[in-house]
Amino acid sequence: MAGIVLKDICKVYPSRDKKQAEGVLAVNNFNMEIEDNEFIVFVGPSGCGKSTTLRMIAGLEGISSGELYIDGQYMNDTEPKNRDISMVFQNYALYPHMTAYKNIAFGLTTRKIPVPVYEENEHTKEKIAEIARLQADTKAVFKGILSAEKELAPLEKKLAAKQQYLDNLLEEIAGLQAKKAKTVRMRQRLEKLQSSKQELEAVVTDLQCKISQIEEKIKSSKEKMESNDNRIAEIQNMLSGYQKMAIDNEAIKKAEKDIAYYEKAAIKDEKRRNQDETALKAKEAELETVEKQMNDCDKVSKLYFQLEMKSEELQSEISFLKDELRILDIRKTSLERELQANKDKLELYKTTEQPVFTYRNYTDDEIDRKVKMAADILDINKLLNRKPREMSGGQRQRIALGRAIVREPKVFLLDEPLSNLDAKLRATMRTEITRLHKKLKTTFIYVTHDQVEAMTMGSRIVVMKDGVIQQIDTPTNLFDYPDNVFVAGFIGTPQMNFFNASMRVENGTMKAVFADGTELCFDTAAMRNIHENYCDGKVHNCILGVRGEHIQIEEQGLPARIGLVEILGSETHLHVHMAGVEKEMIVNLRDRGDFKTDDQIHLNFNTSKIHLFDAETTQSIMTREMKK
Repeated sequence: MAGIVLKDICKVYPSRDKKQAEGVLAVNNFNMEIEDNEFIVFVGPSGCGKSTTLRMIAGLEGISSGELYIDGQYMNDTEPKNRDISMVFQNYALYPHMTAYKNIAFGLTTRKIPVPVYEENEHTKEKIAEIARLQADTKAVFKGILSAEKELAPLEKKLAAKQQYLDNLLEEIAGLQAKKAKTVRMRQRLEKLQSSKQELEAVVTDLQCKISQIEEKIKSSKEKMESNDNRIAEIQNMLSGYQKMAIDNEAIKKAEKDIAYYEKAAIKDEKRRNQDETALKAKEAELETVEKQMNDCDKVSKLYFQLEMKSEELQSEISFLKDELRILDIRKTSLERELQANKDKLELYKTTEQPVFTYRNYTDDEIDRKVKMAADILDINKLLNRKPREMSGGQRQRIALGRAIVREPKVFLLDEPLSNLDAKLRATMRTEITRLHKKLKTTFIYVTHDQVEAMTMGSRIVVMKDGVIQQIDTPTNLFDYPDNVFVAGFIGTPQMNFFNASMRVENGTMKAVFADGTELCFDTAAMRNIHENYCDGKVHNCILGVRGEHIQIEEQGLPARIGLVEILGSETHLHVHMAGVEKEMIVNLRDRGDFKTDDQIHLNFNTSKIHLFDAETTQSIMTREMKK
């Protein structure tokens, strides 16, 4: 579990096109603090930078500028494998030739576990021996669980068969009783069936009792395993004070190697910078000569045109070189910081005794246990022996989640994991991921373009557009108090209706004049507070927003014509056309009513639910408080 801090994060993809020497700005000044155990959702249209931000947190994309901290540690240049994160991709990324079990376990087979080396004394020997006993006990308990599960499976199968047979008997008995068993043969048959029913009920009860005992045994065994794990963690914390301290020669060698690498990279970059500066000076001199020739050749149109083309080409090349130099400056700053960090680390290693660690692989039993526990959490025990081609999309997604869970990371990153599923399965998996977050109690960052997923899953939502954060808030606050027109239109289904209007606030009344000349007056006492700058009695251009469910059909109001009626069962959507408004408005009604295409109606708004935005900046001009 870990918190994440992003400070002024920017991502620029350098352009190799000389016509776009400035590059592509994918993410601009992303600032956010994510607390431990939060469920954060990045949402926005395609190309807004949400996946790029997630990949920068994961380390799959480099950070052009800014700082990233995970659990208080600077992570800009840390390799993805060392960030203690797990990522679930949109396309599952499962190995097709492996079973679900092997797909989940694969990451553990190559992972190393750091094992601290303790000072040898009587106290540590005793504690290490206790850990060994607990681990052996846990291993035996886990094998007992596997044995019980093997015993349980045939009993459940047998119970299902007996229960089905019993149901058939009960159905036949009910049929004979309905006919009142008029003949001797029918009465004999009924008696025989009732006798068989009693025997079957006894068998079913016995099977249910055995199954309950085994399930209780499995439950108590799992509780014992958890207790052992907690005790082992407690002993290891106690042993931390007895950990052997010594100079780690391997760490020194690694730090020296890193310093040599960054010094070499810095020299290489400096050489490239000098070459680019020389080329830049040459291009600028050439441009100066061309411009001089252009001034001398105003009368020679053909030569002038050629020189003009040459001038544009040189200016483009100069712009590209300046951009390359700017990128090299950013890289130089990053290299200098990394070089200094490694020098500080080397100095620390040489002057301070560091804890000694050894590294080992997971054992087969440990891997088996982790996979089975992840399977329990996701309810995929029956899928472990299947290959991906034998599973549905939702089942594959559970396998991908299982592979992330077994790593027990500090942060889970999920990049549109449900986009390949059908609507019904998306709703089911959405609920399961939310429950998974509550079970694991760790930090989740989830990327989606679906605002329904964002509203139902996130504890906070980050709305993005063109690489810039538009608003960070809770789902309800985003819906009720959008900061600008984009957020208001993006959050909510159907989206908010917008009207261009002019407004004037005077004597406790807001008068709004719409594009067709219609005037509506609203009591400001029933509205949220409007910023003082717009309450000066003057006319201001604004965008008035109101959601479809907050529009009423009345005798007087804005005239409109119904273009389409959508009856959805529990509600009705009216698509209406208004004079002076190009886009259709949507009115959301709870009752079906008797509406037809081309009917003329009048619209009015729920005053307390109106949103007002500045026409020029598109920012909200209302506070979150109601007028007192």
